[in-house]
Amino acid sequence: MTVICLLDRSLLQLDSALSMPRVAWSKADTKKINDHYSEYFDLQSKRNQGCLPSKQEILEFLKSNNITSISHLDSQAQYLKIRAKIFNERKERRRKVEIKIQAFQV
Repeated sequence: MTVICLLDRSLLQLDSALSMPRVAWSKADTKKINDHYSEYFDLQSKRNQGCLPSKQEILEFLKSNNITSISHLDSQAQYLKIRAKIFNERKERRRKVEIKIQAFQV
């Protein structure tokens, strides 16, 4: 994504820092993340409620585990990808539980 803005009559083109390439997560890496951070997958909460692990905790996890899916990225990008992965896995688990509950109630 490219943002163009006019500032003091000069044209600046800014690349968004959030436009990192997608990661193809391996099943082994996903399992490592899910096993390590299972305590953060609170299925009772809804939407975006709940805590995510601290940056320090994620960085320690990256030091002690070889996550091959993101090994080509720098440390900050790895942190952001792991954090997003945890968030998305939690959201997906909550969605699946909600579907099962709705099916059971009908």
